[in-house]
Amino acid sequence: MGAEESYLQEKSKAVTKTVPQNEFGKIIEELQKLQTYKKKELVIDRAQMRKIALPLIKTPKIEFSRFNVKFASGGRDERVVDLGGPTREFFTLLLDDFKNYFRGREYEHELSTLFIVNSYLKDYIDKINAADSQEELNRTIGEDTERFMDNCGWSCTDMVTLDNRLYYVQTLLQWDLVDKRSASLNEIKLGLNCLQFLDKVKQLPEFEHLLLVRSKRVTTAQFIKEKLTPQVHLLTTGNADEEKAKKFTLKCLDDLEDKEASRLFQFITGLDDVPTYDFSMEVDFNKTHKKSKLPEAVTCIQKLLIPLGNKTILEFYSSFGIALNFGRIGFDENI
Repeated sequence: MGAEESYLQEKSKAVTKTVPQNEFGKIIEELQKLQTYKKKELVIDRAQMRKIALPLIKTPKIEFSRFNVKFASGGRDERVVDLGGPTREFFTLLLDDFKNYFRGREYEHELSTLFIVNSYLKDYIDKINAADSQEELNRTIGEDTERFMDNCGWSCTDMVTLDNRLYYVQTLLQWDLVDKRSASLNEIKLGLNCLQFLDKVKQLPEFEHLLLVRSKRVTTAQFIKEKLTPQVHLLTTGNADEEKAKKFTLKCLDDLEDKEASRLFQFITGLDDVPTYDFSMEVDFNKTHKKSKLPEAVTCIQKLLIPLGNKTILEFYSSFGIALNFGRIGFDENI
């Protein structure tokens, strides 16, 4: 952000000017009068702050309860009476833990080659992902007539290898989809926030269907089967584990139902809606973590990595069930 002050800094100054410092005590007293619910007794292990705190703050009307905090070290409670110090430490540690959620580049976890309109860049990324050897990868990089590497911010001293090519692809996506358009995106945000439009949309989700084009009906079991089954058939197997995993995957796809298909699409692509244009998804064995029992997905290139660690079809089905339940976090609960 450079020398410019953030919105929060400006807002903080405005609040400080509006409410004199000696008035904050009165405000806190008024807030405490609202805390009429039963006091919550908390025993906190500092090493498991997030595990304990997240279910707590999701409890309905938790803001109406006061806390009595005790810390535990090595399984033993610390002999401290909570007169305010432990509670302040709890919220301080919780805030520090939450900061980790906001680190990293904006949008990075949602970037996908599905959003690229530059056909040259799309072909370039496809060739990078398809390269089977370092020589083939070097040849693709050398044929970069559009100078993508020079413009995207990738260090000229860092060689693109088979191991780090995914990071290079993510850098290309960040540059093409966000960095080049940052000024326009900021203007769109300012425009949409006029008269608190964005806040109103969040409060009234029923307007979403009027404002956004949705294609949810396309995400059916038949749709996913048509996309993935041919890709699985094309997989070449080099050992018994891969042969077994391929057989399990085909059986899993054959038994797929519409609701499961919708979640599988979310898991592979990171998207809630199917794009309006034709696209493809990739499938491969997870050769990097051969003992892994859970499927993985590289959402930026829509690739499903099939696990090789499951010994039975029941283990395989169970592993996909776990992955799909976690992969749908953040999506509509009714799906």
